Order: sequence, then C-alpha cells, then structure tokens
Amino acid sequence: MTQTPLIADKHNSDEHVTCWIKNEGKRFADEGLSCFKALGVLGVLAAKPDLANADRFVCASDGNHGRAVAWAAHRLGVAATVFMPASVPQENFDRITQFGARTVAVEGGYDRAIADAAEDAHRTGAVEFSDTGRPGCEEIPYLTLFGYGRIVDEILDQMPSPPTHVLVPAGVGSLAAGVVARFATRLGAEMPRIITAEPLHVAPVVASLEAGDIRSVPEGATTSMACLACETPSNVAWEILRDGLFGAMAISDLVALKAMNDLQSSHATSAVFTQPSGAAAFAGLQEILSDSVLRTRAGLDGAANVVSLVTEGPSLVSG
Repeated sequence: MTQTPLIADKHNSDEHVTCWIKNEGKRFADEGLSCFKALGVLGVLAAKPDLANADRFVCASDGNHGRAVAWAAHRLGVAATVFMPASVPQENFDRITQFGARTVAVEGGYDRAIADAAEDAHRTGAVEFSDTGRPGCEEIPYLTLFGYGRIVDEILDQMPSPPTHVLVPAGVGSLAAGVVARFATRLGAEMPRIITAEPLHVAPVVASLEAGDIRSVPEGATTSMACLACETPSNVAWEILRDGLFGAMAISDLVALKAMNDLQSSHATSAVFTQPSGAAAFAGLQEILSDSVLRTRAGLDGAANVVSLVTEGPSLVSG
C-alpha cells in the first residue's frame, strides 16, 4: 500500500514550531475513496476474513465510512446498505452509490442512522460493519480503529524525528483513538500530545472529557463539517481517548472554512485540497497558534514538531 504524503506546513511553521500535514485525501484516491476510512475496513477484513463470504454489509455513515464499506463490498461481491442522515450533502450519497451500494436517508442525526442500521442487521442477519462501538457491537469498531494505526506508522517512517503534537479531527472518535493507541504502542511515554478538533455545536468528545464519561450532544445542530457531525462517541474509542488524549477543542464552521482555503492557497504545489471536515485538525492548530494562552497550554510556546491530519479529499463539485 502506497504511503500518503507528509507535507511541510510552511503556513503555520515558525522559528519554534515545525509543522507538517499528513494528507489522507490521497488515500486510495485513484479508486474513488480519497479518505483514510478504508484503512479501518481493511483492518477488519484482515482480522475477520470470513466476512468476505457475507451476503450483505450494513452500516451508518455521514459519508466516508459508508464509502469505504461500499468500496470493499463491491470488491468482494457483497451487497451493502448504508444508512445516512438525510441532512448530509447529496454528493455523499452519490459517492457511495457509485460502488453499487444502496443508501437509506434517515430523518434525524447520526445516532438515528446507527440505530436504523443496527435494526436492519438484527432483522435480516446482515453484517453490521460499524465504526462506532456501543454495548453489543464492539468487535468490528475495535478492529476498525486499530486499522487506522497505519497512519501513525507512516508518520513515524516519514518524519525526521517523532512528532511532539498531533492534531486529529473527531466525529465518533475512532480515528483519534486509533492514533492514540498506535502512538502509545510505538513510543510509550514518549508519545506526542494528541488533540482533537470537532464542530463547535457537535462536539461529544469535548463534552465527554468535561464530564469524565461518555456524553451525547443534542441532535439537530448543523455544520459544514458534515463528516464529523456525530452526537455520541464510540464506546470503544472513548476507553482509549479518556486517558490518552491531551486535549480536545471545538471549532466554528468559519474557522474550518478558512483553514480549508488556507490549505489550498498556501500548499497549492502539493495539492492539499479538502473539505471543511478534512481541514478541522489544521483549523484547530491555527486556533491554538493564534492564541497565546492556548499555545502555552498546548506546549507550543517552545520547540515543537506538529502534525495535522487532513482526512479527506475535496468535494467533487469544488475540485
């Protein structure tokens, strides 16, 4: 598997802080994926090869996980059904149906889509290929998050020295948990400080850290960061994030949009084109570096080596 690019982030680097961008928008881009999610799906299939003999996969998604499940199902000759909040952009539906999967629009948020997918799997015997753990559905979500560990292995292989900080977007928290777990395995006590970024009004990881236990946020908030619009963290991810995260932050849509545009204009020769969801971690870093209090709190007021994960490619409409 080809590594995705690690790019020098000249926009945010200064005399103290050296910044990098891990561009997951290039992951399987030539196969119509352009996001990290296939790593989780492939990790599950490697651990559970008998799933290739299933009649049908079913899952919930805001877009990217469903696309990866549909892609894998198509390659295996397995049917797939993806339940999605009706509020996500039509393009997210289209990029799933291109692989022959069936999509179901759900009136409600991501939690409702998960519930409907689970009911379908229970009723029909389909494999629930979920990336979000909950009581009674934990094995596949657990394997999924560990599949994301390949990103960490690539970062450590590509960087001249290990990072001191890593910024990761969070929806249900599975990517962040996979990053935390793999850095802990590879570096132990020398692992970097890992900070998540979520939409301002859909930030369940922030709410859970503040409460000290899993918390949900109300359904119904809208955000341009559609692929991060999740109301409840994955329980298997939370078990890792609770003690493994250095911090979490919530960012506005305006900040995410600015970050998306900055990525495009400042790194055009490296083609860092993404969407607001994909730019969330980069936006979080910009917020920290522009605020002296946040910068000191994060430990970015001295020498540091920072990676931001850009997690998806651009909209087909925009590029």
